[in-house]
Amino acid sequence: MPVRTWKDECAFSFLTPETSPMGLFLNLTTFQAFSEDFIRSDVERTGNSLYLNIKWNRIQDTNKKPKLEESAVVNKLAIGVEGGFEAASPGKIIKEYSVVVFPDLDEKIPYSSQLPAQLVQVIDAVIAMDDASHEIEVASWSAEEELLFESKFYKELPQLENGIKISPDPKTWRCAESGMTENLWLNLR
Repeated sequence: MPVRTWKDECAFSFLTPETSPMGLFLNLTTFQAFSEDFIRSDVERTGNSLYLNIKWNRIQDTNKKPKLEESAVVNKLAIGVEGGFEAASPGKIIKEYSVVVFPDLDEKIPYSSQLPAQLVQVIDAVIAMDDASHEIEVASWSAEEELLFESKFYKELPQLENGIKISPDPKTWRCAESGMTENLWLNLR
């Protein structure tokens, strides 16, 4: 069974490497991350005192021009495209990694190839891995698709003829009352 890492969120407070003031501390034995408020309880529970400190710093993009107020109107259910919602916090994330030994959380040993070879291998593997929560989200999405099934009720549902035919081509759809072609709703009654 592959090892799962929980490195993008504190196991107890749900802080992230970006939102936690000191970043997160990843237990290099259990591969679970903790903020500075909960690291002591993890040390007491596991007996491990060697942690990878993960800190993210967001650098705002100064070259990006601010949007005009007119273009801020949302008229699409989309993210990061014109007419949709803005993507979360523009900018670039700088990820910093260092090794700490509890209780000296302020004494950070910068991550480099000069650390012991086995430790460098473990840290490289942790950095390369996806967070376990991301893996679970992807797995749950594919599991949901398998749960789709046909309802026994729809097969027997009577279809009333009202004389209106709806084209299978969405480009030809228009509101029967106003003639609009956007934000259309179909009444199934």
